[in-house]
Amino acid sequence: AREQTERARTLAAQLLNAQPAEIALTTGNSPGWGAAFAALGAWQPGDRILVGRHEWGGNLATMRLTAQRAGASIEAIPSDSSGAVDPEALEAMLDDRVRLIALTWLPANGGLINPAAAIGKVARRHGVPYFIDAAQAVGQLPIDVAQLGCDVLSGAGRKALRGPRGTGLLYVRQDFLPRLTPAFVDTYSAPLDADGEP
Repeated sequence: AREQTERARTLAAQLLNAQPAEIALTTGNSPGWGAAFAALGAWQPGDRILVGRHEWGGNLATMRLTAQRAGASIEAIPSDSSGAVDPEALEAMLDDRVRLIALTWLPANGGLINPAAAIGKVARRHGVPYFIDAAQAVGQLPIDVAQLGCDVLSGAGRKALRGPRGTGLLYVRQDFLPRLTPAFVDTYSAPLDADGEP
């Protein structure tokens, strides 16, 4: 199983133009996205989360729960005339309270494709963490995480990749890892020696 798992991580990395060490295999898109979001750490009153108008409901529910508890806000980025998220409008919204930009690249229906790379350029310019939900995009569009400029990208195995239900992948940019604190670890991610020490 270990050999198959490592092969899957290598293939996922090739698919996304990433390194295998930047890939985690998950039990689905939402568990991967949620684990990365939880690892952002404590939120403060006044913190802001900026999202596209087409954000996946599960992601929104997770963000809303955190925002309500912390006194943070979730704000929709305006759309352009095509209905896609507007990078210029996003740029105008940014200040030092923005802790996350979250984008669902392809909504579940309607054919819209948000400008994920253009949003990434804005996020990188301002140093704001940028999460992409690519559940509908992985396997349908060419994906280059370096070109997208994202810190986190999640995908589902069961959609265009034609994998079984209960599979997914999570990309986390190597240089972004120090900014995350996992909500929990296990003996695989934080192995212990014979004396119970890390």
